[in-house]
Amino acid sequence: MKIEYLGHSCFLMSEGKIKFLTDPYTGVGYEMPKVEADYITCSHDHFDHNFIVGVSEVKKVINSTGNFTECGIGIKGIPAFHDEVGGRKRGKSIVFCYQFKDLSVCHLGDIGETPSEELFSRLPRADVLMIPVGGKYTIDGKQAAEYVKAINPKIVIPMHFLTKRCGLDISGADEFLKYADREAIVLPELESVDAEKYFGKIVFLKERVNEER
Repeated sequence: MKIEYLGHSCFLMSEGKIKFLTDPYTGVGYEMPKVEADYITCSHDHFDHNFIVGVSEVKKVINSTGNFTECGIGIKGIPAFHDEVGGRKRGKSIVFCYQFKDLSVCHLGDIGETPSEELFSRLPRADVLMIPVGGKYTIDGKQAAEYVKAINPKIVIPMHFLTKRCGLDISGADEFLKYADREAIVLPELESVDAEKYFGKIVFLKERVNEER
């Protein structure tokens, strides 16, 4: 199983020949690269998370809560809020959890809920946690560190933060790194066979974005 980062909150996860894509985007300052995927999960219906037309060969889009099974891969959509006031500012978002053959992955979407015991009771443990850290529209870096401590995944992959190309008014990952008690490394992609090798680390995956812009 392989994980590639296409930028923003978008990841391409490949289990053999089957490909799952999370939160395809547009309008963030750069364009998503051309990509094929069998299945797409969309955490919510905002332009920077639901650019489905930018993906080819799609068999099914999952954009609701509940339990799903696609090609033997279990997917669970868990309801969450996009802000700290029960969705009154930005509505709802969905946390998607994937159970691959040898790895469980949790993508927190645009979660904005203040860390709480009640919230953490709804979120499963995961080998890999994909978490927004840029603040303003999601949890910020300090809150993200609290999430990491509570969920305690083997590997943390930050997403939805300011980068050199990003034009959104969000913050970078510095605050998250300040509060997260983990070593950070940079990789081009993540292979599940190396999950134990990177146990306990924050893994920044290099963005694969459209180089024409």
